[in-house]
This record gives sequence, C-alpha cells and structure tokens, in this order.
Amino acid sequence: MTADQSMTYRQAAQAVLTAADEPLDYREITQWSLDRKLIQSTGRTPEATMNAQMSMEVERRSETSIFIEQC
Repeated sequence: MTADQSMTYRQAAQAVLTAADEPLDYREITQWSLDRKLIQSTGRTPEATMNAQMSMEVERRSETSIFIEQC
C-alpha cells in the first residue's frame, strides 16, 4: 500500500487485529498501523484518534461492532 492509499483508522485497526489474532490495546494497534504504514498521521496524537474511532464504532454499532471494549 502506498502513501496515497492509506487506510482509514478503522480499516487499519481491523487489519491489525486480524493479523495479530489476539486482543490488542489501541496504542498497540496504532503503533502497528504506523509501523506498517497502513495509516498516515499529520497530527501529534494518532493514538487518541485511533481510540476515538474505535470507541465511536463500538458506541454506534454496539453488539454488531467488530471491536470489543474491554475495561
């Protein structure tokens, strides 16, 4: 995937979790995504963006979300 073809944060999170085949924290997901150049971030807080995107997905879709919020 080239720089102009980066994924959305949600797509990247799904790809990372599928590849990892184990639960990961949003910080780990963000780091994997950046390391593999799945996402581009011009901001200073890509972890906050990833957390917000994943949380919104859980809130919006609740039981049908691909993400699970663990406390």
